Order: sequence, then structure tokens, then C-alpha cells
Amino acid sequence: MSVTIRDVARAAGVSITTVSRALNDAAGVSPVTQNHILRTASLLGYSPNRSAQSLRRTTSNMIGVVIKGPANPFFTELLEPIERCLREHGYVVSTIRVLHNDDEIGAYLDFAASYRVSGFIMLGGWRGAGAQGWERVDVPSVLCTVPEILGADRESYSSVAVDDAQAIDLIVAHLLGLGHERIAFLGPAAGEDSIGTSRMEHFVRAMQARGIDPDPRLLLRGKSGTSSYSYEYGRQVTHDFLSSGASATAIVGMSDVIAVGALRALHDAGLKVPQDMAVTGFDGVGITQFLSPRLTTVAQPIQAIAEETCHVLFERMRGPIHRHVLLPATLIEAESTVGGLP
Repeated sequence: MSVTIRDVARAAGVSITTVSRALNDAAGVSPVTQNHILRTASLLGYSPNRSAQSLRRTTSNMIGVVIKGPANPFFTELLEPIERCLREHGYVVSTIRVLHNDDEIGAYLDFAASYRVSGFIMLGGWRGAGAQGWERVDVPSVLCTVPEILGADRESYSSVAVDDAQAIDLIVAHLLGLGHERIAFLGPAAGEDSIGTSRMEHFVRAMQARGIDPDPRLLLRGKSGTSSYSYEYGRQVTHDFLSSGASATAIVGMSDVIAVGALRALHDAGLKVPQDMAVTGFDGVGITQFLSPRLTTVAQPIQAIAEETCHVLFERMRGPIHRHVLLPATLIEAESTVGGLP
């Protein structure tokens, strides 16, 4: 297995950025530190990536897009208008795909150390990175679809996202208006601090604001460590819920992908939607309107999110200005809820 720049940084006790600067004879590294890094690299047998070096020397108009959870179809639909906007402004786009349980900070650091990048868009993830994690980001960047970093000063980062509180409130009002009161929320795996956790918190507050305290047994979370944003996760957690004996008349999925998995579990259990159980999603991905039944969901404004993200990033690249943008969602009523109560 080849030695990476991260291995050199770990062995030398310095940051990946410092190693990159030392190996490329860039400014900002003392002669003593540079010699220490060069010796460490030599002892480890580190061989630089020549293609990356060539690209780093010749490219200065690259924007990196770090995608946490690349299998999520919502991100696929959002990436297209982001790429179009960046290219219209003369930038080359490189996507860095990070699996759900992998480290987005490490992926960013590896890429930023190897390539000359003007800015980054962080699509998904980062909410649980904390202040220390974000402090390691030294290239102008903006969070996309993520409104906050837990524990970090909001004046230290920028974000563009849908207004989760407003979106969840639309769903709760819709279901209560249909007569549902025992509503389950299908959230992320136990112990996870993803955006799904925030949406679950908004769900609890929206119910309480209308005089209903959600039954804790209806706040559904999968096993710790499982990949939360997948069809299988939604199917499995819904299956476990149905097997538990707890009762509900509606399920709110924290994403469309998870809601689709819930539909599968309900079908396998012989339950009809919405007659036996109403189901809603969150995102508004295209596939939801081609299902049977079509899925009631809240649609995120994809085009507006993409354009605002690019504009906020361009502002960051021009100077140390931070902004937080929240955009409203739209409720799409469809067959998975409209059709009466059991």
C-alpha cells in the first residue's frame, strides 16, 4: 500500500497543508520544519503524485464539491445546476465523493493538499464536524444543504439550505389537518448528528406547538453505525417499528429515500398507503412522483439552492464575508397521504 501525504503528516506531527507546502517548496514553512518533513517523507518512502502536481501547477480556477452521501438522489439532482452555474462563471468542477460513514474532513484535506483549488462547496455532512473540524478548512468554502455546524461560531462559516423548520411545519400541519395525531418520525441512526437529527427536533417542536407531545416510541432511529440515508435503512427501521407493536397512522421520513424504503416495508407487511398508514418524505426528488402511490413530500428549491450556494461562495472568495441563507420548501400533496384515515 503506497504512502500518502496524510501518512507523512501523521508521522511528522504536522498538518497535511504544511506537508504539502514543504514538499512543494511553498512559502509559510520554516526551514527546520521543511527539513523535518522531507526527512520523514524519505524515511517512509513517500512518492508524490506527479499528475496531481502537474494539475496543481497549472490550474487555478478549480472548485471542489465535497459530496457526503453520493448515493442520495437529491444530491445528484442538485449537483447538476451547481456545476452549470460554476462552469458559466469559468470554473472547472471536481467532485469528491464521501460515503455516509466516512470522514469528510479527511477527504477535504487530502484533496486541498494535492490540488490548487479556489473554493469548495460542502454538499451534505459537516453538521457534526464541530469547531475544530471546521478550523481545518483554510480554503474559501460554503456549506450547501447544511444550515449549521454544531459548536462552531456562525460568524466563521457560510451556509445555504432549505428552512427545515418551515418544511417540517408544512408536513405536520398537513397530517394533522387530515386527522392524524399518532405520527411517527423516521430519523437517523442512534447517536448521529446529521441533518436528520435536526429535522426530528423540528418535528417534535412542531407537534408540541400544536399541543401534542410525540410518543417517544414514535421517534424512530436505526442502530448506531448504520448508513442512515438509504432505501434499505428506511425499509428496515419501518419493519422494526411495525414489529414492535407500537401504533401510528402516519410516518414522516427525514428524506425521500427513507420514505421510499418505508413504503416498501408497509407493502411487504400487507398494509395499504394511505388507508392503513400515510407516508411523507422530504426533498422532492423526481422519483417520488413516479411511485405508486405518489409520495407526499416537501420539495427543496433545487435551482435556488444551487444559485445561492455559488453566489455565496463567490463572495467568500472575494473576502472574509459570511452569510447564512435559508430558503422555503413547498409541500407537494400526493397519493401517499390524501385518501382518508384508516
